[in-house]
Amino acid sequence: MEFREEFDRIWACASPLHAPHREMDNVMLRFTRALRSGGVFYTSIQESEGERVVEGSSFFRYYTRDSFEEMFS
Repeated sequence: MEFREEFDRIWACASPLHAPHREMDNVMLRFTRALRSGGVFYTSIQESEGERVVEGSSFFRYYTRDSFEEMFS
């Protein structure tokens, strides 16, 4: 995602939980770059810990509320 100040709002419902932890700083940076000044970013996660691949499905990375909020500080 290479958008720059394109959006007033971003709705990323459960999207971040499919990115590995090592990539989250970059993912969040791209989301914030894509927002216009004063824009609103919405996301959601499943609260837990660790990573797993669900057979026949997708990769999941779980966060506690504290660990997820830490990425924004």
